[in-house]
Formats: sequence, structure tokens, C-alpha cells
Amino acid sequence: MLQKKHVNEQVPAVCSVDDKIPKAISQCIQKATRKDAKLRYRSCQAMKKDLLRAKKEPNADFVHVKQERIASQDENLLIKHVKIAKRRIYLIASVVLLVIVAVFMLSILKQGDEISKHEGKSIPSLVGLSQEEAIKKIEELGMVEEVIVDADSPREDGIVFKQMPAAGETLVEGGEVEIYVGVAETESTTPDVLYLELSKAQDIIRSNNLMVGDVLQEQSDEPSGYVIRQEPSPGEDIAVGEQVNLWVSGGMAESTSSSSDAVEVEQ
Repeated sequence: MLQKKHVNEQVPAVCSVDDKIPKAISQCIQKATRKDAKLRYRSCQAMKKDLLRAKKEPNADFVHVKQERIASQDENLLIKHVKIAKRRIYLIASVVLLVIVAVFMLSILKQGDEISKHEGKSIPSLVGLSQEEAIKKIEELGMVEEVIVDADSPREDGIVFKQMPAAGETLVEGGEVEIYVGVAETESTTPDVLYLELSKAQDIIRSNNLMVGDVLQEQSDEPSGYVIRQEPSPGEDIAVGEQVNLWVSGGMAESTSSSSDAVEVEQ
């Protein structure tokens, strides 16, 4: 009961209990026992100073004792509920913040996966496959093949014995994959690809164990995209794996510029 009374009520002035206690001493004690720490003495030195003065001037009124307001039981209960509510709000806010951070991190990880997928695809092993099978796998990945024929390879005719990039490495979509294929014969004849569409001409050249060399664009009367010139010429003897350079039509010239001006075409 006394403890509860001490919490809810101010400590009475000791001079009101015993009138023999000097007024100044009573005020020092009253100031030192304020509920609010801000109303008490700020230091032992300050209290000592007032006590020494009270000893000399026991009935002087020099100690400044500020009155404090003691909250009622209902107010204390309200304060308690407010504190509980604040703790709950902080807890909920912390949980929400953690959820937001978790979602944000998952989003970053997902974006990282998407970026990784966009940056490159894993190249499968092509060694041991036929040239046609390897080309099919490369095209299914959305990439471009470059066939390099090697008459000195240890593999039989038309079988891939080497690839670049190697199996397991990544390459962006549209990138070039080099496949090295063996061939039994060392000599070939340049096929006739004149006046064929570029893509068909390239397929024919590769099927003859030759490589497509430079592809240049030139103005002509022929339809755009069709081969108008090749080097070596059709029927010439050529070593297996050598290049055949092509010139394709860029359509009718719109000016008086020379038709011999050629522009390299991206393959």
C-alpha cells in the first residue's frame, strides 16, 4: 500500500510531519525526492551546496522546488495501453519491413536469373555428331553456325571433331558457333551458285565441304539478295575447306554511281 501510494502521490514536505525540521532542509529533501528526474538536483554538488546554505539559513526560502503533476490511476492505465499499442505497431512495422525486404531481394534474384538467361545459353557438346545434326542443334539455340572443314582431321567425313565455344560455355542468342568437321577427300570443285538466293547458295557451298568467304553487296539488275558473282568461278578445282566469296545483288542503282562499288553483307 505504501509503495503504491509512493508511486501515485508526491512525497509530502517533511516539515509538515515534524515542524522541528527547518524549512530549508525540508525543501532540499522535497526537491531531491521529486518523481520527475528533471525536477531533482542535477548533481550531488548542487544538493550539497543547498544543504550547507540551509545549515546556515535554516528558515530561508531559497530552494526552488517545482511542483510536479502525478498522473491518476486512469491516466497511468492509459499510458500503459499506449505503450503496449506502440510496441505492437513497432512489431507490425518491423514484420512489414522484413516482408518488403524479402520481396525486394527475391525480385533482384529473379531479375538476376532473367539477365543470366538473356546474357547467354549453354552450348551443348557437338563433337561426334554429323555436320547436319550439329547445325540443327545450333539453329535450335537461335545461333549461327560456321562450318570449318579440315582434311587432316582424325574423324571421318562429315563428323564434328572440334567446336568453339566448347561444350558448357555460354553464348548470346545470335552468336556464332564454329564446328570443325572431317573430310575424306582433299580436292573439290566449286559449285555453281549464281543467281540463287544467298541462303541457298551458302548451304550448297557448305555441303561441298567448302567455306563461305566474304559476302559483298553490289548494285545490279538482278533481284535483291541473289548471287550475281562468285570467286572461284563455277567448276574450278578447289581444295577442301577453302573459301568461296560471293557478291549479291542490292537491287537497281538509284544514282549514276558505279555498279562495281560493293558493300560487305553481314552473314
